[in-house]
This record gives sequence, C-alpha cells and structure tokens, in this order.
Amino acid sequence: MKAAVFVVISFFVLLANANYSAVLYKQGSEKQKQLYTFSVATALADGVENTHAIYKDLEGQVVVEEKATLRGSELLRLEIDQKQLGQQ
Repeated sequence: MKAAVFVVISFFVLLANANYSAVLYKQGSEKQKQLYTFSVATALADGVENTHAIYKDLEGQVVVEEKATLRGSELLRLEIDQKQLGQQ
C-alpha cells in the first residue's frame, strides 16, 4: 500500500481584497509534472484580513483548504483542512 503525504507550505499575502493563483509542479520536473493548482483570496474589513486558500488536484478536487484571520501581523486564527488525509 502506498501512502501519499501532502505537506502544506503556504504564505498569506498581506494585500487587501486580492486574488492569486498558481500551478504547483513536482520538484525537479522542469515544470513538466503538474501536481496541484493553488488559489488564494483575501479580503480586508475593519482592520482584519481574512484569507482563504485552496489546493486542488488534477481532477479539480479540493485536497487542502486553509483559512486565516489576521490583524496586522498578528495571526488570530488558522484553520487547515487536509481533505485527502481527513484531518482538520
């Protein structure tokens, strides 16, 4: 039985009301082996920033979802839902 481990290394961009996306490739594949897509949306209201990041596999299924709430540089809340592992 093979087991896959997905390590989430994410960063939250501190710009208000912004959306970003990227493609994540296998390391060393010279961008030939796509693994996941990544998108993040941020919204700022009353000095509090909410960030929502989603990682999807090649079939479009959400494998990891991250939500963060920040006030300035202070992290108020962080939720990570690793759907492929069933962990929150």
